[in-house]
Amino acid sequence: MLYSMTLFFSLAKILYMVRVFRQLSFLVMMLIQVILDVRYFYLLFFTFILTSATAYFILGVDASAYGRLPRIFSMILCTLRSSMGDFSIIDPWQTFDIYNKDENGDKEYIHSLKILGFTWVVWCMTVFFTLTIFMNFIIAVIGGSFGKVQIYSVAHDYKQRV
Repeated sequence: MLYSMTLFFSLAKILYMVRVFRQLSFLVMMLIQVILDVRYFYLLFFTFILTSATAYFILGVDASAYGRLPRIFSMILCTLRSSMGDFSIIDPWQTFDIYNKDENGDKEYIHSLKILGFTWVVWCMTVFFTLTIFMNFIIAVIGGSFGKVQIYSVAHDYKQRV
């Protein structure tokens, strides 16, 4: 763990040091500005992720693929992955229609059709908001940050070189 943390601190130090080069100064300043500008976006985004994950937790969506991780954290990871287009929360063989097999090999479904339908509605809302709306928001925020940095790029360049 210490080596991993050392690598991240080394990356931060390298970024700090390469700011003196004209070609890289703009990119480093843009990275810093983006990090500062997206903090409120991430607050809203993770609030929505947590809300969706809690809804999945209450609906009893299967998260056994994450092993020993507590179920609520598994739901958060599944929802976060869904927001990026990886629909890991849906079991490829059972979808949300979870079942157990009895001694005769017959399927015994865990949830009613109402719960199953409502789960699909929650999933569609989550995908729509996180994947479509929030990802477009982040593009707009980054575009705004680019504009801010570009306006003051010459001043930032001279400041870093001094």
